[in-house]
Order: sequence, then structure tokens, then C-alpha cells
Amino acid sequence: MSFVPFESADQRSVSAWAAREALEHGRLELGLMYMIPEAARRSFVLREILKNGRLQIAPNICVAVPRGGNGALYLDLRPAKEKRRKPDDECDLIMELFRESGYAAVIAYGPDEAIALIQRYLDEQPPLDAQPNGA
Repeated sequence: MSFVPFESADQRSVSAWAAREALEHGRLELGLMYMIPEAARRSFVLREILKNGRLQIAPNICVAVPRGGNGALYLDLRPAKEKRRKPDDECDLIMELFRESGYAAVIAYGPDEAIALIQRYLDEQPPLDAQPNGA
């Protein structure tokens, strides 16, 4: 089985933006951003473990930089075309657990929205209107 570092073109876009920002604009804190692969889609063992009682939803980007009283930003990057779909209860639960644990946690639909949310977080600006409390 080969390792796939990015889930999608959206993750590649966000990662490329972060690299440019770090190199061209000195935003070195973006070096602490990492992608969290959803390996369960590629691993039969992980898929079985997740089916047996563990939450299957988790954010797929982390900016491990404290800002605005939060320990880090956890961002669930989804395709822009999913914006019309309401997040399910399991997603709401895991994002709320991150917030209650002292982290910012948001859902972004597409790379442009993800980049905007990351910039706002790093600049300690309030979250975008569409985001739940705590980001």
C-alpha cells in the first residue's frame, strides 16, 4: 500500500498556499500546519476499527499555533459543492468537543474558504459569520 500525503486537490491547494505564505511573506507559523489523512478509506484494518465504536469524522487540517485563547485550529476541509449539505450530528459533536477542549474548530467548504479561515485565525480576527462559536 502506498502512502498518499494529500486527500484531494483542495488539500494540495491549501498546502501550496501555506508554503508560499511561509516563504514569500515570512508566515513561518504555517510550517506548523499539517494534514491529517483519512486513512480509513485506504486501510481495511483502520476501517474496521472505526466501524466498531469510534467516531469516523475528524478534521483533516491542523494549524498547531495558539491564537486568541485557542491551542490550535482544527479545520475540516470539504469540497465546495458540499456547502449546501448540513453537517451531520457526528460532525457537530466532534467539532464541539474540540472547542470545549480549548481548540478552534471549523468546517471549510473548498480551499478558498479554508485559506480565509486560516488567515483570520492567525491574525486573531473573529470567525466568519457562518462559523459556530469558538473559532
